[in-house]
Amino acid sequence: MLGRRTAWLGRPWFFVAVVVLALNDHVFKSAWPGWVTGKLSDVAGVVVIATLAATQVDSIMAVAGMIAFSVMLPPELMVELLL
Repeated sequence: MLGRRTAWLGRPWFFVAVVVLALNDHVFKSAWPGWVTGKLSDVAGVVVIATLAATQVDSIMAVAGMIAFSVMLPPELMVELLL
């Protein structure tokens, strides 16, 4: 079970989110300040933090709850989407 959860850290969307977060915070915000770069950082940060947190919990409901909180969907719907 732990191997499957930690495999999420090797998914392309996780790497894209980490790269976007790093580039946005260190390059884009200084080059193009504004609300777009702020929201880009928020979205990328939510993906990174939710994925890292999801690798640390055991139940699918806890994972669904964290992701659902991130995107403001009901956890039951997220369970259906994850399975």
